[in-house]
Amino acid sequence: VLQQLMSLTHQHFKPDAASVALVNPDGSLVFRAASGKSAQQIMGMEMPKGTGIVGWVAENGQQLWVPNVYQDRRFYPDADESTGFKTSAILAVPVRLGDQTLAVVEMINPGPDTDLQEAQETIKALASLAAPAIQNARLFEQVQRAEARYQSLFEQNLNPIIILDPRGHFLEVNRAAQKLLPLTKPEDEAERVPQTDLEQLALTAAQYDALKVQVDAEGVVTWEITTRPAGSEERTLDVYFSYLPHYLPNGAYQWLAHDITDRVALDEMREQLSHMIVHDLRVPLGNITNTLELVLSAWREKDVTVPFEQVLEIGLRSAHRMERLISNILDARRLTTHLSLIHI
Repeated sequence: VLQQLMSLTHQHFKPDAASVALVNPDGSLVFRAASGKSAQQIMGMEMPKGTGIVGWVAENGQQLWVPNVYQDRRFYPDADESTGFKTSAILAVPVRLGDQTLAVVEMINPGPDTDLQEAQETIKALASLAAPAIQNARLFEQVQRAEARYQSLFEQNLNPIIILDPRGHFLEVNRAAQKLLPLTKPEDEAERVPQTDLEQLALTAAQYDALKVQVDAEGVVTWEITTRPAGSEERTLDVYFSYLPHYLPNGAYQWLAHDITDRVALDEMREQLSHMIVHDLRVPLGNITNTLELVLSAWREKDVTVPFEQVLEIGLRSAHRMERLISNILDARRLTTHLSLIHI
């Protein structure tokens, strides 16, 4: 659009050159389109905020006609020195949208027969047509940058993420999902029984419909699954299923999982340890109980034949054994707490 604007200006008024400088958010300017002499050298040239006649027009939002630039303090001669171009007169018109100046159109050294009033009105009209196009282009660039950031975060996320449409078809699958889940690849389809996208997630169409209803009511639905990546051990995943209302016109769904294999293994180890503790404590506790019962019974019956010293020694040894077991339990608990912190 900008280049077409320059071409029309150059063809109609035949100046030595015409250019458009876009105003950056920080007020600096960059030339994005040019026509006529030194057009290639002007393209991409940057100017600090408020520099030159074009900078003044950008800051003040007013058009400016300078018939002799060397009598105007606002003239910036460095541009001529870098391009070899010689500027003598400038007509500069702001491209405005509301109260904001988006760009500045310059017509440099207009022909001697140029009707200045007509040139000002024509360029002003062209600028008003260019303003929405410039704004739309900027908004489009912002959307592209946002999409690029989202795509980067999506692809680099350590958690497997899959976006599905309301019918259960995959829209996007990130790298972690491709790595952790046995998803069918195009080159594998000839060797495998064809699977729908939902079947690759161990879901039926009916289950998917039920999940969507549950998500509408609860917001997020969770469950656990096990999967075996190619060439790896079985992994346990905690799945979170949610609705994305603005992803498509009719919405989409996010399947996100956390790898909880290490946590599950830690829970199993803790449970096994609990069983071992119960078993190991029961024996010395039984010895202590039997010792106390025997001593109590002998004391009540005044039975002096019972070897009290040996019996009490057995009970004391069992108590010491229980003390060691309890110390080991405390050490194991500290270990599991440490492992949990490492996992987190």
